[in-house]
Amino acid sequence: HGLRVSGFRTGLVFQKEGWSLGSPEKSIRQRAVDRLVECAEFAALFPGAAMLNGLIQGPLRGSTQESAAELSAYRTTVKRVGEWIVECLKACCSEADKLGVPFCLEPVNRYELPYHNTVAEVSEVIDRVGSPCLKVLIDTFHMNIEEADPIAAVRRFGPYIGAVHFADSNRLAPGLGHIDFSGIIRVLAEIGYEGFLTVETSHPRIRDTGEAGASAYIKELLALR
Repeated sequence: HGLRVSGFRTGLVFQKEGWSLGSPEKSIRQRAVDRLVECAEFAALFPGAAMLNGLIQGPLRGSTQESAAELSAYRTTVKRVGEWIVECLKACCSEADKLGVPFCLEPVNRYELPYHNTVAEVSEVIDRVGSPCLKVLIDTFHMNIEEADPIAAVRRFGPYIGAVHFADSNRLAPGLGHIDFSGIIRVLAEIGYEGFLTVETSHPRIRDTGEAGASAYIKELLALR
């Protein structure tokens, strides 16, 4: 049927196996890197399919931040975790680049990760890693929470964007919340983005709204731009 695979999500590596790029245990970080390299080798069988990484960075645990001392310690830990993530991404991207697999990092909202929440922050990580295969995966649901102006963020960091996930403000299908998808699509065209527009909705009510309706809605917007 000529179908293509848009990408492979890696969040379950953290959620089910407990391995993450930001783990304080070096052996766990290495396991996460090894697993991502295995995934990249599999993704290479599907031309154009990207590695899509968000939660694999791993959220911090056990910090209350109730006092100034705790907040200071927390900020120190976040900085250290960021350094571990950059180190691991360099190892992953070295292999992904050899395989010709795009490797994308997603800005995830503050309620799921305490760092790398905005497109600007992830773009800075990309600059530090310095790999041509590393790009930003933008997700409109997360952007709706974290970006003061999602459209401006897409325009400003257009060269960094390698993948796009569409979900509305309530994490239902596009068109069932208040996100300006028409504006997002226009600015993606403006920056020359030619990749996939992937509908990624995880809310259980999606069964009642349907992906077919989302596809029709996006196609209508694409026809209008």
